[in-house]
This record gives sequence, C-alpha cells and structure tokens, in this order.
Amino acid sequence: MKIKHKLDAVSKILLVAAGKGGVGKSTIALCLAEQLAAQGAKVGLADADIYGPSIPMMLGITQKPDAINGKIIPIETRGIKVISMGLLTPPESAIVWRGPMANKAILQLLSGTAWGELDYLIIDTPPGTGDIHISILENYHIDGVMIVTTPQKVAANDVVKAIDLYKKFNATIMGIVENMSGAFAGSAGNDLARANGIKLIAQVPIISAISENADAGQPIGHLIESVIPRG
Repeated sequence: MKIKHKLDAVSKILLVAAGKGGVGKSTIALCLAEQLAAQGAKVGLADADIYGPSIPMMLGITQKPDAINGKIIPIETRGIKVISMGLLTPPESAIVWRGPMANKAILQLLSGTAWGELDYLIIDTPPGTGDIHISILENYHIDGVMIVTTPQKVAANDVVKAIDLYKKFNATIMGIVENMSGAFAGSAGNDLARANGIKLIAQVPIISAISENADAGQPIGHLIESVIPRG
C-alpha cells in the first residue's frame, strides 16, 4: 500500500468536491476558507482545477507567486494563503496536458508550495472523479471531504459517484452543502444526505451579491450561512 503523507506544518487537509461541474465548488471552498480565517484559523487554499481555475479571479489575485529555494511562495490575501495554476500561467492560455502531466502539476502545487504553519489546507477539486482526485487521495492523508451539490436529480446522479469514490478511499465525508438551493426543482442535498448517512451542512440560496462579489474579487464568506462542518 502506498504511504500517504501529511504536508509539513499543515494540521488538516480538507477537500471540497462534487464530481459534477458548475455546482459551486469554488464558491463553497472560498467561503469555507474565509469563514475559517475569520475565526482566527491559519488557512491555505489550493485550487486543484488545473484546466479551469477560478480561485484567482474570485480573490482578485493577478500577481505571479515567487519561488524561494525551489518552493512556491503562496499569495496571501484575506488571511488565506493561495496557490493555483491560474497564478502560474497566462489567464487566456489553455492547459493542454494529458493525465500524467496534470497529476505531476497538482502534486507540485501541493508539495512544492511553502505553506508554512496551517490549521487547514482546503483543496478545491476539479469536476469528475479521475486522475487528479485519485492522485490526491493516494498521496496525501485527507482529513475530510465536503460534498457540494445543486438541488436537481441530474446533479445528484454525478455527485453520488463522487461520494462513492471517497468512500472507496475511506475518506471521511464531513457533510453536504446544497448550493443554489430553491432555484431548481429537486432536493438533492437532503436526498443524498439521507441515502448515504451524511450530514446536510447548509442549503445556500442564489444570492446575486455572491456572484457579483466573486466576479469583482470581493469577499463572499459573510454573505453565506456557515458552511463550517460541526462535529
């Protein structure tokens, strides 16, 4: 069995995942990071969506990170240390990499960044249940996974596959957040929680200020009810 590693001085690694794209993983990941930082925690946020990174725009970050002694120095803003492939490549450039190259890149982002002392490192995962997810799960000790869905059955059909993936790797699923709650027919958050014995952490409605602030690189954590898992 492959040995799983903890990152130096990082107390807990948390994943935000869904399996499906477009459900608001990055929004919830950033919200979680902001809320934890507001409580005084030392927080890092790694954008693991190699092909479609959103976190730099949502945080209003445009500068390229420096490197010292072979380690990337994360950009710090709002009390959060941030790294993303979107900070290392031009924003208009497509990343045209096959799986092995993407796997290498995500491991470099995580292990090649000088995070310093962190209470939490939050990893915003890409859509799907493929190479990048497996690489993270195989190489690192993950302390918890937060699952994000929207209300529709079509979302639940993909999200349930992500739940199955994390269960197969014996990862602790902390709970489910239903994003865009009430905007569409369905009750996927409640349904998935009941069917899988998982807590429903929050139901987040569509709030126009969330998307407006995210587009403008302004804080969003105060606009959303707490998504910090309890227990």
